[in-house]
Amino acid sequence: MIKKYFFSTILAILLTNCGFTVIKQNKINFNIVEILTEGNTRVNYYIKNKLLVSSQNKQKKQIKIKLNSVKNKTIREKNIKNEVTKYNIKLLINVRVDVVGTNKSTNFILTENGNYNVASMHSNTLINEKDLTKTLTNNVTEKLIEELSSKINDL
Repeated sequence: MIKKYFFSTILAILLTNCGFTVIKQNKINFNIVEILTEGNTRVNYYIKNKLLVSSQNKQKKQIKIKLNSVKNKTIREKNIKNEVTKYNIKLLINVRVDVVGTNKSTNFILTENGNYNVASMHSNTLINEKDLTKTLTNNVTEKLIEELSSKINDL
């Protein structure tokens, strides 16, 4: 009798709703009025386009964004012949967000790192660099949208 009561209690606890809600929802609750960019033009172009596409809705909170992007390319590895075999790219995005109509603003910094290999032909190496830059930019843009959603709720 005690075992039956114990198992039914455990089963009831497991099957009932615990009240868990998903926090990480990419609900865009703002409208981007203006995006000012400085720094690396290719990175800024990708970020700006993705932000504008994601905020096509007309929400109450209108914001202005100022992006300052820096792309650092450093040598990651060399072989015995002292030839470069891998490069490291680090994207650093400094973001300033101003809410239109108020004096509220916030600043934050996003970073993303990645490596790419040097190919036998220089054109393939440039393609590897371009692909990695695009991937890192997409990752940092997703982080930016998540950060904007959470920061705008706080303002």
